[in-house]
Amino acid sequence: MAFCMNCGFKLPDGAKFCYECGHKQDVSEEIDISPLLSSSGGIHDSVITGGRGGINIGIPVAGGSFHNGDTKKECYNCGNIIGSSNRSVKCSVCGVKFCETCEGDFRPTVRVRGEHPLCEKHYLEEKGRIERERIEREEQELLRKEMELKQKEFTNSIGMKFVKIPGRDYYMGKYQVTQKEWKAVMGYNPSHFIGDELPVEQVSWNDCQEYIERLNHQEGTYKYRLPTEEEWEHSCRAGSRTKYCFGNDERQLGNPWSAAAGTTSDSGTSRESRKTAG
Repeated sequence: MAFCMNCGFKLPDGAKFCYECGHKQDVSEEIDISPLLSSSGGIHDSVITGGRGGINIGIPVAGGSFHNGDTKKECYNCGNIIGSSNRSVKCSVCGVKFCETCEGDFRPTVRVRGEHPLCEKHYLEEKGRIERERIEREEQELLRKEMELKQKEFTNSIGMKFVKIPGRDYYMGKYQVTQKEWKAVMGYNPSHFIGDELPVEQVSWNDCQEYIERLNHQEGTYKYRLPTEEEWEHSCRAGSRTKYCFGNDERQLGNPWSAAAGTTSDSGTSRESRKTAG
């Protein structure tokens, strides 16, 4: 017959670990209780209980009392009494046992319902992993924002080109919205002069707001909007201080309506395509 050197649990002969508390058994420290078994009263004349550091055997003395028979179970790690106010805890990773008092020494917050207990080693490892993942997410987000700010031009899913306006960090459409781009979002073309690369016309402010709302939904974002008056002027001036971005001569303003052709001029996308192809 063998007993755990930590908690006093009865074990089969030759057991290397306690099935109750997990304590490693040292066969050199086994206690021979055969003299107690051979006494007139047998095992009932003695009380065998667990205690920190080994087995406590209480032997009857005069008056029916016992000595060295403390039956209270202690935490093997800190020595505090295990009870209703200090329950035993088992690490869900390595199986090592400790108590709630020990857990409070290294864990600043109480475990939430469903959260598995961890020993100090594995708790710190898990806490470190979570912190590393948080830092990595923040670094990726910062990198994404930096790349976006450094990007001078981008093209969205329907081919609209945007350029970065320096000094204010916002993007403006490089060309007027074409009929092709309008139809890709709205599903119809309201223009009078028809042509994929011609600017869309015959639309109201409310039509533009609906277009923007649908474009944001299609792109999965909320970044598209009409420019403010200040943003529009800043973009058009392109850093110039004259009356117009090209100077003060109003005769150079031009007109999007081509009198000779009797239609609108293309938005510039077709000219860029020809330049790229050439």
